[in-house]
Amino acid sequence: MTIELKDLVKIDKRFENSVNLYLDLDNREKIDNYVYTRSSQRIIDYYIDNVNKDREHATMLIGPYGKGKSHTLLVLLDKLRHRERPYLPIIISGTNSDLNQAFLVGITDALKRAGLDSITPDSYYSEAVRKIEQWKDSFPDAYSHFAGELQKNGCNGKTLQLGLEKNQKEALDLFRRIYPIVTNGSEFNPIIVLETVRIYEQIKDTLARDYGYAGIYVIFDEFSKYIEGHEADTFSKDMKVLQDMCELSERSSEGQMFITFVAHKSIKEYGAKLPVDMRNAFRGVEGRIKEVLFVVSSQNNYELIGNVLKKDEAALRELPKIGRYYENALNSYRFSCFSGLFDEADFKKYVVEGCFPLMPFTAYMLLHISEKVAQNERSIFTYLSHDEKGSVCRIIEDYGEDIADCGITADTVYDYFKNLFREEASDTVIHNEWLKAEYALSRTVDKLEKKLIKVIALINIIDIPDELTADVPQLSSALNISEDECRTVVERLVEKRIIIYRSRRHSYSFYNNVGVDIQKEISLKAAKLPADSDILGTLKEISEYDYVLPKKYNQIYSMTRYYEYVFMSPEQIEKLPSPEILFEQHFSDGKIVAVVSDNRTDYSKELSERLKDDRIVVLVTKAAFDKGGSIRKYIAAKSLMSDRSFIEDNIVLEQELVNYCDDISYEVNKFLKEAYNPESGACAVYHNGEAFRSGFRNGFSFNMFLSSIMTEYYNNAPVVNNELINRQNISAQNKKARNKIVDMLLSSEDCSSFEKGTSPEATIYRAVLVNTGILGNGGEDRGCAYVLSEIERFIAMCDSNKCSFKLLYDRLMGSGYGVRKGIIPIYVALCLSRLQDKPIVSFKEKEVNIDAVILGNINDSPSDYYLYVEHESIEKQNYIAGLMKLFGVSARAAGVAGDREVLDGILRWYRALPQAAANIGRVVDVSENMAAALKRLCMALRHQEYNPHEFLFKELVDIAGRIGDSEKYSADGAVVKSSLTESPVTNTSPEAGSLAGVLHNITLLKAYLDSYLLKLSGNVAAIVKKRCKADDGDSLKSVLEEHYSEHGKRLEKLVTKSRTSAILSYISDIPTYDEGEIVSKLSKLVTDIYIDDWRDGMLEKFRAGWDEFCDEAENTVNSESALNSIILKGEGGSLLERSYADVEDDSTGYFLKNAIKDALDEFGDSLETNAKVAVLAQVLAELVAGESR
Repeated sequence: MTIELKDLVKIDKRFENSVNLYLDLDNREKIDNYVYTRSSQRIIDYYIDNVNKDREHATMLIGPYGKGKSHTLLVLLDKLRHRERPYLPIIISGTNSDLNQAFLVGITDALKRAGLDSITPDSYYSEAVRKIEQWKDSFPDAYSHFAGELQKNGCNGKTLQLGLEKNQKEALDLFRRIYPIVTNGSEFNPIIVLETVRIYEQIKDTLARDYGYAGIYVIFDEFSKYIEGHEADTFSKDMKVLQDMCELSERSSEGQMFITFVAHKSIKEYGAKLPVDMRNAFRGVEGRIKEVLFVVSSQNNYELIGNVLKKDEAALRELPKIGRYYENALNSYRFSCFSGLFDEADFKKYVVEGCFPLMPFTAYMLLHISEKVAQNERSIFTYLSHDEKGSVCRIIEDYGEDIADCGITADTVYDYFKNLFREEASDTVIHNEWLKAEYALSRTVDKLEKKLIKVIALINIIDIPDELTADVPQLSSALNISEDECRTVVERLVEKRIIIYRSRRHSYSFYNNVGVDIQKEISLKAAKLPADSDILGTLKEISEYDYVLPKKYNQIYSMTRYYEYVFMSPEQIEKLPSPEILFEQHFSDGKIVAVVSDNRTDYSKELSERLKDDRIVVLVTKAAFDKGGSIRKYIAAKSLMSDRSFIEDNIVLEQELVNYCDDISYEVNKFLKEAYNPESGACAVYHNGEAFRSGFRNGFSFNMFLSSIMTEYYNNAPVVNNELINRQNISAQNKKARNKIVDMLLSSEDCSSFEKGTSPEATIYRAVLVNTGILGNGGEDRGCAYVLSEIERFIAMCDSNKCSFKLLYDRLMGSGYGVRKGIIPIYVALCLSRLQDKPIVSFKEKEVNIDAVILGNINDSPSDYYLYVEHESIEKQNYIAGLMKLFGVSARAAGVAGDREVLDGILRWYRALPQAAANIGRVVDVSENMAAALKRLCMALRHQEYNPHEFLFKELVDIAGRIGDSEKYSADGAVVKSSLTESPVTNTSPEAGSLAGVLHNITLLKAYLDSYLLKLSGNVAAIVKKRCKADDGDSLKSVLEEHYSEHGKRLEKLVTKSRTSAILSYISDIPTYDEGEIVSKLSKLVTDIYIDDWRDGMLEKFRAGWDEFCDEAENTVNSESALNSIILKGEGGSLLERSYADVEDDSTGYFLKNAIKDALDEFGDSLETNAKVAVLAQVLAELVAGESR
């Protein structure tokens, strides 16, 4: 009797349909037939424990489609519904476009299902009252109708409202009965208008208080679909709803609330793929949800497949008779994807027998593919149990071949899920692999070739090269054919240029060729490359030999030093001017130079001398380098990849070029590993020109050799046990922490708070200063002590001598120390803070403040910065203190940076001076030396760039030291002339040339400039009074008013210049006795510039202007008989009588007269003569009135 496959395997139909939480909530069959696994039991126990211990109220259950999440939650809800104090299950669907509405629909359905739709939260009563008030205020007809219905029921509005306000159920029931009558059949359902969170809170508490429930349990099913299909415009609002619901679940009250979201990806994965606005909105939810992974162990997965594919004992006894399947299946255990997971007995039980008739690789690929692309409609269980095309159920039913050939191969997985591959456009790896597979399938009609193509596609989609590769042994096992048969099929596909072997991956993949011979294109491009192409530079780029860590040294010194591999030809070595060049080109602690030559290299003494350096190890291989041609092709392939026109025309070739380069890279690195392997004896090792003769037994001994070189060269390196700071380049966060420490050290602040704690500042401070013994109680680290001594020697060298920081950095980072830049600013700051004298740092020629930022800049570019140390003395301190007092600089402000703050105080004073003083020019009331000093001081302070120390101690000293002894200048601004032999101020005046003398002279200069405006105002007043023939002691207001009365009054009816009219208007009624205000106004009227803003020469300009005004007044008075008069009607009908003098015709006046005549002629007869005269009169009246104003 022939046994058919369907006789051996029965599909368990319990797995046929996926669980729908909403529809299956009361499905006892699905609940009772649930098959527990170890993983699902753990999940159920976890959630039950959460409920019992009142914790983790908001969670997200994450797991791939088809692994049983929904079924597990269905069982969980059933357990929670049948407790002594049950939970009301609420199922939320994310298909609703309004999430607020989805939650309301979910709770409404849950209440109806539980027969609790009559439940009345407190808000129902208040909403009924609000509705009555609304009818009363806005809809009188509705209220009248409502009142009539109440009367029919023996009630009135006031009584009903009072009952509602007291939460009387009878009152609400009556309102509910009347409501449809008043509203034409509508149902009173406040749940749809009230706030979701408020409704949930009141209902859960009402359930707990009145109905014996423990609370509610909310399941948001298919949260993944909600996120993936959500519209951006409402996303932020919906995230607020989720955030509020999560917060509500965490609040303790009468009724508990738990909420679980069901998804197939982590919440962080969703966030990464969302637009920025949606991602920002998502953050409020992200931190409130605990992620729970629905992890089904790999063994459990195979058990699940076995639970669907039922076999009895008789069937299992038949399996060994199915020769090809059984043999190939058992042999699959040799592959790591199975042997790493099962012992051999379990593999036979759960995979070979349990998963029959699936080939082991079919089961493996099914599990991994379902995790990547499965959906509810296409999952592990639908593939196994649905009666549809391509499913295992259908394959078994239709299987017509001899049972000896049976074994469902992995290509069926591709056929079943390929539509999902096509739809997976967001995952480019999956989608592109499907595209390549479909293109490959279109190029063959052979059935076995097609199967192999599909399996290769699955392997590349799964992409776990450590477990699964597309090589002949695994391909043959997946297809249940012999390796020889598989190899023949593979060779045919390679010959057709459909697949290609990738050396690096030891695997076959699809050839991306579409009408272009890629090999030919690369060869043509390589042939055109110049002969001097950078072969060795490209070799460095390709090489996996990049850095080597001397492990023992790094362990002892608690840091990371490293050697860099450098590839050089003998010709390059011969041209090398100095081995130091290698370290300048690229930083590293040591170099391993691999000598590369097309011929076997004879490492001559001349070559060895070129690389003679304590830090350089040279590897000379015995093998000739024969990969130059391959590297040229690599360069050519890279060039084609960057040729956008080529790629655009052959878009599918881009990946092919990447793969081509990977293959060359693999070949080259294979050569390097064989040729430059010291422990194998394949290469000779040289150090400092001497061959290392004893050889290396293994990689450990070579590394010890490298450590010994580092130990000898960097023997005094500081031991700072913190990799985050003891390195060449530190992160922004650690730089910020270091800056804080540096600033506190420079300002001598208390850093004791850093001796405890876990902040970045504390850990760095302890590692660099406390644990090294520098500021701690333990013994000082020897290397750190040496480093501090070097810094102190450099500072001593800068005593009265400007030196570049490069000298210090070359010493610290060079032989003996090799200090990392990360820690240097802290040690420099510490040494500067201990300095008694004044350090001055300059960037090139410009002085800069000493702070953390500047020390960081020095760290980056030490050759641009210089240090100068100035000796402090009592005289200098008194000088600075005097300047601070003179210019109002607080001692606190000058405490940190000193000179800069003092200079800033001087500049603030200078910039507050009136422009007349700040731009002082020719001065005649002081000595020439004093005048020159005033002018030089103001010119110096107008500069935009200052070096504080240089200005205070050189330039200012030079300016103020040259005033001489010919005068004294008192604080009130008066100059007192004296003889050349008289002391500058008093018999106790400071000695000339001393800083005290300089300070005294600066006081004189400041006093003069402070009082300059007052003196200038006095000069203006004197000019006015002198011209008006008044005495110096007379009031300026009286003098001007008297002048107006005598001369100016007669000018009132005279047409005068604009400036004259303005002056007359002001002096006719001066509003103040303050001579300063009067002078300020006059200076503006006469010169157009206020006296505060005068520059050199403005006093003479004022004198000339005032004389011109006075002359005009006096001359007009003397020639009144020669004036013409005109009477005009002004504003308000007042008469304006004005006199004017004839003027000689000039070109401008002649031009104006002709222009007026031409304008009048243009109007011709359209305007009467009287009208023209009237217009001219109005213009004259406005002109005269304007002049008088």
